[in-house]
Amino acid sequence: MLEAMGPYRHRDAARPPQDEGAVRTGGHPLGADEGVDGRVPRGRPGARGGRALRGEPSGGDEGDDYIAAEVAPDTLAYRLVQDTARDLPDRPYSTRTHTEWAFRSGHAGDTALQTLPLVQVDYAVATDLSGKAGRRTEVPVTPSHLAGVAGSRFRPVTLDVSYDDGATWRRTDPARGGGDGVRFHLDAPAQARFVTLRASARDADGNAVTQTVVRAFGLR
Repeated sequence: MLEAMGPYRHRDAARPPQDEGAVRTGGHPLGADEGVDGRVPRGRPGARGGRALRGEPSGGDEGDDYIAAEVAPDTLAYRLVQDTARDLPDRPYSTRTHTEWAFRSGHAGDTALQTLPLVQVDYAVATDLSGKAGRRTEVPVTPSHLAGVAGSRFRPVTLDVSYDDGATWRRTDPARGGGDGVRFHLDAPAQARFVTLRASARDADGNAVTQTVVRAFGLR
């Protein structure tokens, strides 16, 4: 979901993620290619007392710009929101994503970059070459921690699905789990053309993520 160079904290400055993927269908990532507009909204109120992570552009060279935020040295709860959108010809999938992270972070040392403990969710859906899946299939969802984060065990993952681009939602039942991953059973109605996913995961330390992928894949 994230670039290898981020997200991280150095001293009391944090660099949020600038890019994220979406759904792997048929072994190919959707939503992580050129044309994605990644934005970190500023000034969003914190959830459950968490502070909003507010950032400003770095002002670097063209093509090397990123968001950097000054944060307090104390260990505090933060909320980070990222939206991506794309409108590319002949690519109808993962048109928008909305991701909200909750995490705790404190002062980092002077000599190393501290990876932010942002929980990730990965999906793997069996589709054909056109990006379409069967109406009755399984959607595996696997939460993970970024490399370098000593994360705790994950609590049960949840998955909601929508067939009208997020206007209405249905909670899906887990088919089975293996390790920290869970397979959810999809039973799409006959008139549905696309599937929108909303997954939530949380570890025992309270680090959490909720991610929505609009039109994650199509249906045959």
